[in-house]
Amino acid sequence: MNFKELIDLIRQRPGMWIGNLELRNLCNFTNGFTYYIWANKIEDDFAYTYNEYFNWWLQHKIRIEYKDNAVLYNDLRYNNSRSFVQLIPLIESDSKNQLDLFFKYFDLFYEDYIKGVDFESIKKVYI
Repeated sequence: MNFKELIDLIRQRPGMWIGNLELRNLCNFTNGFTYYIWANKIEDDFAYTYNEYFNWWLQHKIRIEYKDNAVLYNDLRYNNSRSFVQLIPLIESDSKNQLDLFFKYFDLFYEDYIKGVDFESIKKVYI
């Protein structure tokens, strides 16, 4: 199973995989899986790309989508060390909806990965 397949399985039955439907549980589970991939030297380029760039990409995506919200826009401009666990609650307070939003953004990130988007240039905007 690769990382993308894992996320697709979690999406189908999140409670079975992560217990409480909270972003922190999802983050812990996916971090464990990516560590397993790394520790066992398993080739999964997407898992490595996700681990390195997803949070930077998400910050950039939210900043673009919510550019009319000056407070959020400026907050995202200057606070650069957040993971999706901190970013998604900025725009959605309900934990179930937060998971749905994660999966929406994950799919968009995967589409960009397939298209060959230069994630490094997005990351450089924030570091």
